[in-house]
Amino acid sequence: MTKTYVKCLSVLICVLLLCVTFLSCSQKNAEVGKFSIDDYSYHIEKFTKDINVEKIKDADDAISKADKLFIETYGEKDMEDEKPYQAFFDEVNKCWYIKGTFEQPLFGSKKGGVAKVIFDSEGNVLALWHEK
Repeated sequence: MTKTYVKCLSVLICVLLLCVTFLSCSQKNAEVGKFSIDDYSYHIEKFTKDINVEKIKDADDAISKADKLFIETYGEKDMEDEKPYQAFFDEVNKCWYIKGTFEQPLFGSKKGGVAKVIFDSEGNVLALWHEK
């Protein structure tokens, strides 16, 4: 009986480890769209901030830093409704544009907008704003 118990337990542990490995390997990086910073000159002029979030490595890093910045600025409760965030990259100017998503309810309507931020690749916040 003890040998059977140990074998079953060993198989169960192996299956759990395989599942954890599969799930961690199957997580994909954030999808990245394209944008042109030239389209946001008004926002950069109007909503500039003197904040640096440190160098940005990739889209996942940009989203993580935007999330932290959004929560600090607008509050965690409000930001939960704006996830998942969308990431865009300006290849020419090496800038990131991260924005929340806004989902209309199935019935009725919901008012509001989403948080948006533009970083340069060094982590300088070029603009931070929330549409209403």
